[in-house]
Amino acid sequence: MRNKRYIGLIGIFLAAVLCWGGAVLAGEFNPFEEEVKVKKVEKTLDALLVNPFDLDVEDNFNGRYLGKTVDLCLKPEGESFVGTLKFHGATYSVEAQKGQGGLIGTVGPVERHITFNLKKQGNVYLIQIDEFKDILIEQTFLELDETHEGEKGTKVIFSYRKSGEYAGTVEYKGQSMPFTGKLAGGALEGKMKLSFTSTNEIPFTVKAEDDALTFQTGGFEDKLNMPVVSKLLESAHNAEWREDWGQVQTATEKILRIEKNNVEAKRLFDKSQMVKLLRKARQAKKDKNWDQLEKYANSILAIAITPEQVEAQKLLALVKEEMGKAKNLLGEANAAKDNEDWTLVKEKAEQVLEIIPNQPEARELIELSLQEMIGKYLADAQNAKEKKDWATLKSDAEAILALKKDHSEAISLRDEAQIEMDKQVMLEKIEKYLEEARIAKYEKDWTTLKSKAESILALEAEHSEAGQLKELAIAELMPKEGEPIVVQFDKEVMLEMVWIKPGTFKMGSSRRERGREKTEIQHEVTLTKGYWIGIYEVTQAQYKSVMNTNPSKFQGADLPVEYVSWNEAMEFCRKLTEQERTAGRLPLGYAYTLPTEAQWEYACRAETTTALNSGMKLKSEAGVCSNLDKVGWYDKNSDGKTHLVGQKQPNNWGLYDMHGNVWEWCLDWYEDYSTSSVTDSTGSDSGSTRVNRGGSWSSSAKFCRSANRGSCTPDFRCDLIGFRVVISPAQ
Repeated sequence: MRNKRYIGLIGIFLAAVLCWGGAVLAGEFNPFEEEVKVKKVEKTLDALLVNPFDLDVEDNFNGRYLGKTVDLCLKPEGESFVGTLKFHGATYSVEAQKGQGGLIGTVGPVERHITFNLKKQGNVYLIQIDEFKDILIEQTFLELDETHEGEKGTKVIFSYRKSGEYAGTVEYKGQSMPFTGKLAGGALEGKMKLSFTSTNEIPFTVKAEDDALTFQTGGFEDKLNMPVVSKLLESAHNAEWREDWGQVQTATEKILRIEKNNVEAKRLFDKSQMVKLLRKARQAKKDKNWDQLEKYANSILAIAITPEQVEAQKLLALVKEEMGKAKNLLGEANAAKDNEDWTLVKEKAEQVLEIIPNQPEARELIELSLQEMIGKYLADAQNAKEKKDWATLKSDAEAILALKKDHSEAISLRDEAQIEMDKQVMLEKIEKYLEEARIAKYEKDWTTLKSKAESILALEAEHSEAGQLKELAIAELMPKEGEPIVVQFDKEVMLEMVWIKPGTFKMGSSRRERGREKTEIQHEVTLTKGYWIGIYEVTQAQYKSVMNTNPSKFQGADLPVEYVSWNEAMEFCRKLTEQERTAGRLPLGYAYTLPTEAQWEYACRAETTTALNSGMKLKSEAGVCSNLDKVGWYDKNSDGKTHLVGQKQPNNWGLYDMHGNVWEWCLDWYEDYSTSSVTDSTGSDSGSTRVNRGGSWSSSAKFCRSANRGSCTPDFRCDLIGFRVVISPAQ
């Protein structure tokens, strides 16, 4: 761009020199007069504004443009251009963007912007604002100490410039004449003195015309040289060093328009074209486009640059080699076609396509080979289907799909084969499980029998024999009356229960029992049905296994759970019932629940009639009781907390902690006892509080007796109350 500005300024300078004409003062010699030939030539304004440097609209508009009445000054700012426009003495702001063929922008005061267009038209630029048009020429600054020599011996030397004003000397026939001048109307208009002391001034102009600068004074004209060529050549060399081949091409094209036979410019231009062709050739090689590669390589060889010729020759050799390979492979593919070796046909044709993508003959051979191979596989698949050889059918179908993944018939055959193979595998598994189940039945291994029967039913839900075997196994695995039950929650947590046989006992306490309360009216109770009851109070580990939470104040896996309301204890029983029924471990007609008050006292006493289930009496109601120390935790031995279950002596039926540790919820609503005999008592149908029995770690001795009664609202919870469960006939 700097070269462009330089060239434009020379044009302006020459235009100014052409305007030179002036009188010679008496006694001062004007060396140009003898060359003057009177010849008037009318010059249009457009001719004066011709731009000899052929500015490229792709270049930045970072310069100054002068026209008839418009003075436009622009500079780049990011992707835009900003500057000023002077018109009839007024200055306006300008903003512009690159558009098609030039710049598009706005000019004017803030409150009213007017659109303008700046476009290249021939060798000049045309600015248009509404209907107004003006021709512009780029002003570039002449370099200091720059000399322009004319054909007739004129030399113009610049030594000063500032704000469009220039100064220097004009030499002609040994005479040196100082001058000053200004840019005006697309030309440099100045005045020179015949000597440094002279007061006489001779007007001159320098203007750009065609591809030359013209110096003019009076009737004398001389065409000056244009040092822009050397500047452009310097720019081209710099671009070559940077490997900016686009800039090399742009600079050398401009030189060659000025000097068509410039050898160095021609060399650089050819090299820029060669590099462009070489890049295209390399891309053609990458794309395996051998025709284009050959074309570009031959074009490179037409440019006499040795290193690139070598690469081009290698590329041509590669073209010949690859085309030869493709030809040989096509020959092998056609030979395989004659032998009906379709696998080989496909293989060789695909190798051709690796060399020449979309080679038509290779594609036709591949299509033909696919048709033949698929046809053969289809015939084999149908034959395998008739023989019910499902493995072969699947293999043939998959071979087709490997060739054509969306082949609908092959997909259908493959799926059919898979279904039949799965069915065959399932039948083999059922037969194996059935044989193992029959052996387990013979050996009375009911757990294995149930497992094998369930495996069969998972494969075939309606398998009648497996259903019968499962029912038999469940029936045999069900706990029998009188046998203990162990519920295994996981490897470390289990719930142990013992069978409590039916019977009759005296419920309540005798009038002589120490610590007795008046609500403990002694009466006869008969339980006609047996039940299972937990050997221990429900532990925190057991509660968490079912409820996935542990509300206890005193934390410990084998401590009794506490801080549990009656409602929460019943929810534990409901979930445990559902879990064990699903697992097939709950006897038919039974459910997990809380013991009735009668069931609790019957199990606690274990056929004893004394205050304690050990057969011993209470020695103290509120003090230390050595008899109670043996069987339970109460306020005098608990140290103010719960203790691990099962640490004290059990009763006659193997139940622990029926005295103390934590109170235990019962199923019944609290009500006064009957004075007559009762059978299978479950208490009242309604009430305000639920029964709890057994006393706790905080209770005095009298509250831990077998007959003692307590009660709380169903939603009450504290660190004194827990529970144990029973399995009894479902209500």
